[in-house]
Amino acid sequence: MTDEQKLKRKSLQDLSRMIGLLIKEGVYSTINEGLMALYADTENLSPDDFKTFHQWKHEGFHVKKGEKAFMVWGSPIGNKNKENQPQPEPADKGEDTENLFFPICYLFSSKQVEKNTAEMEEQEPLKNAS
Repeated sequence: MTDEQKLKRKSLQDLSRMIGLLIKEGVYSTINEGLMALYADTENLSPDDFKTFHQWKHEGFHVKKGEKAFMVWGSPIGNKNKENQPQPEPADKGEDTENLFFPICYLFSSKQVEKNTAEMEEQEPLKNAS
C-alpha cells in the first residue's frame, strides 16, 4: 500500500469514527449511509447521485478530467466462511472483523461526469442515413 493510499484510508477511518458517534445516536444506521449523506449535503445532491466509475461508464458517461472521487467502504474481503452473512462496517464493534479487510470504494457525483459525445455522434449518422 502506497503512502497516498494509507493517507486516504486514514482520512476515511477518521470520518468513519465521527459518523460512528452519529450511528450511536440513531442518526444513521451504517457508516456508508453517513458518508453518503455528508457527501450529498456538501455537493447539494441526493445520495443516489453517486456512482462508481464503472456504473457511470455503463450508463454512457465519463468522469471529467481532474475530478477527485468520494470515498466509502467497499464490501469486506476475507473470512470466506461467513460469506452469506451480512458483514459489519469497519467501525462497528461486536462482530468478528479481525480477519476482514475493507477496501475503499471510489464514487463520483452527477456533477463530476459528462455524457459521452462519441456515443451521441455514432447515433446521429444513423438517424441521418434513414
